[in-house]
Amino acid sequence: MGWELPAQLRRIHELFKDDAPWPDPDEDDRLLRVRAWLDLADGLRTTAAELDAGHGEVVRANAGRDVEAYKEKWESSQGVRQRLADGAKAADLAAVGTLMTVVLRVLWKALVVWALTMLLVALVRTIAVTPAGGFWLTLRFYLTRRLLRSMLIEIRGNIGVVISQTLRDAMRLLMGTMPLPALVVGIAAWDANKRTSGMASDDDARREVERVLNETPMGRAALAWAREHNVTILYQPPGAEDDGILGEYDDDYNVIRIFLRDGDTPEGLAGTLIHEINHARHRDTPDPTEMSRDSYVEAAIREEAAGNVQAYRFNEELERVRRQDLDHRYEATYDQAYSWAVRDARAQRDQEGGPPLTAAEERRIGERAAAKAMYDILSDPKRSAYPQNYGAHWEHERTSGQWLWNHIMD
Repeated sequence: MGWELPAQLRRIHELFKDDAPWPDPDEDDRLLRVRAWLDLADGLRTTAAELDAGHGEVVRANAGRDVEAYKEKWESSQGVRQRLADGAKAADLAAVGTLMTVVLRVLWKALVVWALTMLLVALVRTIAVTPAGGFWLTLRFYLTRRLLRSMLIEIRGNIGVVISQTLRDAMRLLMGTMPLPALVVGIAAWDANKRTSGMASDDDARREVERVLNETPMGRAALAWAREHNVTILYQPPGAEDDGILGEYDDDYNVIRIFLRDGDTPEGLAGTLIHEINHARHRDTPDPTEMSRDSYVEAAIREEAAGNVQAYRFNEELERVRRQDLDHRYEATYDQAYSWAVRDARAQRDQEGGPPLTAAEERRIGERAAAKAMYDILSDPKRSAYPQNYGAHWEHERTSGQWLWNHIMD
């Protein structure tokens, strides 16, 4: 979807469509392609870095003619490392080329709308000076003023949503890939960024949260999964019983509710949605009717912890894309557990006289420790209400009336 020509201008545009064509309204689709190219470039660079680390380990731990031949092949201009680097550059170029096409098309559409509007205004002025008769002239002016008023509302909406959003996305996509190829993009996107909307309604929140999610591969994947699996997402004020709850997922109806409160940011709500989509991925599991109380409570809290980890990783991705620090409620817990676990593992490896930990090993050790730390916080009855709440939920689901309802719903 993208910018459609205002309906009030379509008839007059028919006279000039050969000289002023209106491109297909596919700006959003093209921006998705841009993000796909950038994701590919990032993936190639990450793969190259991991392979290079493994290559370094092989070279340091071995010697001989075969190793020298392998090293020369790897580091040559035709080697795998260079080919991956070339592929990443090509993907970047494809992304920037597609992005500039989108920007130019949107600016062209703005120019066409402006020109057609000026022409329509000129026609109205011409009618005003012709001896057309008082009644007809009055009626014509009335209808034309209504036409211009409704058209102006539509144009303003497109400028606020389509042009500003497209240029804002263009700026964010280009930042961190290479120097901006056009000054006008930067100026327009800077101006668009100054006019960010609030989140006073479901539509406002949805637009702002999806904008944030679409900045990262993880966010885009989560949105795509939710659409593919028909998850309904609602943004609404919390009720009296929702005090302290950021969001919730209803397994029976496949609905996520994100609660809007004063002071919420699109970034914070996006993290909450990532957490709730993790619940949706595990719909109807764990099942309290098929498990003991302790087993159910433990499994449910582990799912909560996994959702927090997912939200934290999304926050990290967003920080890398924007190149700025963003607060996350579990950042200190995650980072501390991660760094301490890696530090201890390094010391143990040195003590055993083994080779240094690879980047992949450190990441695996750190993430496992961080996930455990997250679970430990949520499972502690002194610091978390989850043990009590999930225990009460288990008891409720095991009552005879609820058991019958569950079987009816199944």
